[in-house]
Amino acid sequence: MRGYLAEAKDNLLAVVVYDRDAAGNNTARRLVRVDVSTGVQVERDVSKLISENEPYPGVMRLN
Repeated sequence: MRGYLAEAKDNLLAVVVYDRDAAGNNTARRLVRVDVSTGVQVERDVSKLISENEPYPGVMRLN
């Protein structure tokens, strides 16, 4: 598994997680939101929204 962490807004953390099998093949991409004040976690499959080749999803490059 590999992922990227960002603070979405007050008390919310957003994590994009790339799930991989034992051979290293991508099996899914998930957006996980965690409310740090309550511990509530919500997951959403974003495999169709984020390319497997995107190295840093949600990050804009500065030119």
